[in-house]
Amino acid sequence: MENNKKTLYFEGAGMSETKRNDLNNCRIRTAFINLDGKEIYLELGSGNIYNKKEKEIDKKYFLVVDHLFYIVEGIGDENKTGITKDRQDLRENYNYSNKDITKWINKNLNCNFDNIEILPDLAGYRVHAENRGYNLADNFIYNKDLTAKRELDWWN
Repeated sequence: MENNKKTLYFEGAGMSETKRNDLNNCRIRTAFINLDGKEIYLELGSGNIYNKKEKEIDKKYFLVVDHLFYIVEGIGDENKTGITKDRQDLRENYNYSNKDITKWINKNLNCNFDNIEILPDLAGYRVHAENRGYNLADNFIYNKDLTAKRELDWWN
């Protein structure tokens, strides 16, 4: 967290070179704890907004919730712990952008994040843990300097 802002970290799960609005990945995922103390798994993607007249992509993308459920020990079934979402509301009112994703998470999942950040691959955050577990973003400490060093070493 920088400047006392509360950031929700995401792992990039799609192609990192795919620009979608102000985000550099077309699919992202995370696990975190909401204000009620409930652990949540969330995976998001983007849907294309088409220009209806010309049938061309308008270069805007709406928010798609691919997976959303409470993480409950001993219950590994998303169908039993799933959290409902309004797909039409998502499509009509939320862009696949930092601002709208943060707004939707805070409003619908009882959170108070200031923003989200998709971490580079070499930052080390992986949402999926061993034995079908999850690594919570709340427990991850992002070190920008170390990540930059790893990236420099990787290319040299």
